[in-house]
Amino acid sequence: MKEGTKKKFEDFVEENPMLRGSLGFLFQNVIPLDVALKDIESVEQDDKGQVKITIPHRKDINIPLEPNESQRFIDKLKELILVEKQKEIERILALDRRKLLRRLKTLSLERGESEKIAHRPVV
Repeated sequence: MKEGTKKKFEDFVEENPMLRGSLGFLFQNVIPLDVALKDIESVEQDDKGQVKITIPHRKDINIPLEPNESQRFIDKLKELILVEKQKEIERILALDRRKLLRRLKTLSLERGESEKIAHRPVV
């Protein structure tokens, strides 16, 4: 996680002692720490009020919380996920623009070379 997002998440968890205890246990034993927020597919509350986090190509994560804690956690996590997904979209668009500009530059150089060849006097 980026430092800003990570700090917001840590602050939220630290405000809730029960949540901190649950997540501390999970982070030590279950949650793969290398999962970026942008990679989380969904965060939902199940019938029991527990949090279910779906990550593609990984086992779902279930966090046992009280229903009211679950909803607050889900709302905050969704907010952070949205921010990270928007940043990823912007990164991809910027990368695509750079690739497109490089390609256009290459094409214009190729076109310029072919025009020089086409306009050479025949001897």
